[in-house]
Amino acid sequence: MAPRHAGREPARRVARPPGRGDHGAGQGRAADRGDAGQSRPPAHGARSRPDAHGGPRPAAAEGAARGHRAVEPDEAHVSEHHYRIADDIAWVSEEDLDGGEVPTAYLTRLPKGPPILLEGSGCVVWLALAEGGTLAEITAAAASMTEAAPEEISEDVATLVDQLVVIGVVCEE
Repeated sequence: MAPRHAGREPARRVARPPGRGDHGAGQGRAADRGDAGQSRPPAHGARSRPDAHGGPRPAAAEGAARGHRAVEPDEAHVSEHHYRIADDIAWVSEEDLDGGEVPTAYLTRLPKGPPILLEGSGCVVWLALAEGGTLAEITAAAASMTEAAPEEISEDVATLVDQLVVIGVVCEE
């Protein structure tokens, strides 16, 4: 029996996600860890953080830290950015493999990126991104693949494209 510390509950097992057994750290995990106390190098295309040594973060960086891309003040005045899938991303869609009911795209950064799965409307937006273009063009292409009007889906498309830019699988030009 493990020793109990005063005031502490004994540790409980946490359920693993489906498909993850007790057989190891998983694909690509052990090799990425490095030595203890060593920081990871920034991801491909990532910018260095101004607070890398624990200093105060600028207000714009707070949103980026929560998973949202920081918008520079002068960026709001730029009319249209062009988006495209990053050069080091390999992907395939379910319709290329099987043609099932729910569209699915599988993507990863080469050579050792984690796998990413986009299903349903996420896959539709990804397929629209494959052609590249402005946010309006991507929204129109995604709407043409579904029965939705572009104005109904434009906010959701913009949110997903922004998240894909943040994780580095989509480039903004």
